[in-house]
This record gives sequence, C-alpha cells and structure tokens, in this order.
Amino acid sequence: MRLIKSAMAMLCGLCLSTIVFAGLMGEGEVKDYKDFKLKLEEIFKYHKPEHTLLVLDNDNTLTTMPQALGGDAWWNWQMDLLKHDPNSPDLVGADFSDIFQVQKVLFGLSQMKLTDPEHETSVLTWLQDQGAKIMILTARGYPASQVTYDQLRALHYEEITKLNLEKDALSFSGATSLPLTFMPCDKSLTRPVAYFNGIYYAAGQNKGLLLQCLLPKSDQAKQIDTIVFLDDTLKNVQDFAAAYAPSNSVIPAVYVYHYTNTKHIVPLDKKQAAADWQRLKRVVGTVIAKPFYSG
Repeated sequence: MRLIKSAMAMLCGLCLSTIVFAGLMGEGEVKDYKDFKLKLEEIFKYHKPEHTLLVLDNDNTLTTMPQALGGDAWWNWQMDLLKHDPNSPDLVGADFSDIFQVQKVLFGLSQMKLTDPEHETSVLTWLQDQGAKIMILTARGYPASQVTYDQLRALHYEEITKLNLEKDALSFSGATSLPLTFMPCDKSLTRPVAYFNGIYYAAGQNKGLLLQCLLPKSDQAKQIDTIVFLDDTLKNVQDFAAAYAPSNSVIPAVYVYHYTNTKHIVPLDKKQAAADWQRLKRVVGTVIAKPFYSG
C-alpha cells in the first residue's frame, strides 16, 4: 500500500511538472531577422523545427508601407480618434468599417516593402528548408485578403525567395484555406475572422486567443508542440504571452518576441498624414463618381 501511494505521488508530481512547464517558456526582443534566426537556432536545439509553428505578424514585422498614411501607426491613431475624439477632422471615417475601407484602398495603392531587406527573405527561406510550419497572423480583416496575399507574393513567394506559403501552412482536411469567414470560439472576440492561403485575418483582435481557437482544429494539431510568435506591437506580444501562460496552454513550449526594428518604417507625422489624406480625397473626388470614403 505504501508503495502504491509513493507511485501515485510520483505520478502526480510528474503531472504538475508538465502543467508548470507547458506554455510560455521565453520572451524577449528581436532587433532584426538575423537576430531572430539566432534565437530560432537556439530553440531548435531543444525543439524539432518540423513540430514548430512560426506565427508572424505582417504589418511592420514582415512588410511595411512606403508612407505613413495607411500604415500600422496611422491605423492605431485612427482607432484612438474613433474612440476618444470621434468628431476630429482628422478621422477618415465614421466607424470601424469606414476606416477599414479607406485602409484597404490605401493598401491597394501602395507597394509594400520589407522591414529587413538585408536578412528577412533568407531567414524565411531557411525556415522553410528546416520544415517549420509558418502562419502569418495579421491584424487586417478578411476584406483585405486579396490585396494582402498579392503584396506578400510580390515580396516573398515568387520574385525573391520562391517560398510557397500554402505548402508550409496549417491545413484543414487538406485545405490551406477555410471557405468562409467565421466567428472565433472565444466570446470576447466579436468580429468575424478568416483563414485564407495560410494567412489568418484577425480583424484587430487578440491574436493569442484566435490561435487557440484555430490550431486545435487543424490537421497538424497533434504534431505542433512548439510555437514561436513575432510581432512589432508590444500589446499583441503581451496578449499572446497571456493567452499561452502555463495555466492556459496545452502547447508544451511557446516563445514570444517583440520585433523592434524600425529602420525601414516611415514614422507617423499626424499633421502630414492628415494633409496627405485631404490631397488624396481631392484627387479621387475629381475622377470617381462614388469615392471609397464616406466623408
């Protein structure tokens, strides 16, 4: 009887150890993709690349706008105005949908550039060669899916690195796209999201919770035991870390990194961005009968 109790105590201890060490195992900053590769090489000493999911933000992490208008900082500024100063003359729309429509058009008018042209494409190619799964988890919404996909292909998948996003993506019954938008499983997430060609469209919502909703339904759910998350927005990094805290996570190892490289990102000058928007409105208004903006 004493032997049985000792064995049970040992098993419970092992169970507790598994819970304690599941989830978040590392946090930090990444200054560029060369630095990111060094961190990944260290992670791959302990975790197999083929069982690892790389979750990468898009705007200002993979790609960036050639001007501030329509960029990540501009979007955050517009959301802040909408919440705190909805009558501001600098606000480009009356609600979230209006502002998103404007940004979608600005995306289409702009040729994106890499945030780290010296290292980024070679590191992504190396990751593909290692056998890691890659997901782009963007704050953009599904209406921007086609322009987002086209931008990424132009920068990464054909002309430069021959990356095949679909080959390295999570799949669902063999497909790397889900046919319709859907509501996330977490009730705190109130906007529809989408997964299309390996890109997960978060519509500005908590990325950690969104991945927890999607990953268990994928074909690779039982294979993935390590997640590495990279995002330039600190709030997204913090949200992801909280979602995969040891008390919440069923993934054994999660690493989150804040991407701090701003060398190739155009800083937001609010006065200049507002003036640029007014000039664009005047030009568009002279040639298009029904402009894409509301005011």
